[in-house]
Amino acid sequence: MARTYEFNVFMSCGGKFTIPKSLPKFVSLFLTRHVLYLGCASAVKRAVDRIPEVISIEISVADQTVTVVTTDGVTLETVSEAIKRSGKDLKSSKVVEEAHES
Repeated sequence: MARTYEFNVFMSCGGKFTIPKSLPKFVSLFLTRHVLYLGCASAVKRAVDRIPEVISIEISVADQTVTVVTTDGVTLETVSEAIKRSGKDLKSSKVVEEAHES
């Protein structure tokens, strides 16, 4: 059995890294889309990964969402606290799906 939670998390990359204008456009685009986003999301991923019962984590920096699938033993509050400890601003959270034994 598993639970799916969704979180709206403000993950700002602003001001942490400046891309030099002298770089070729394709390099600048790569850095913007991959390196900066991964850096923003990595703190959340590391914090949630510390919960042993987490099955999967999906992070969308573009949508500012974090979707976490856990075993039944993990509460919404447990994951919420982990995200807050990552230093990101948790805007909202909800249970998306709760599987039950038939």
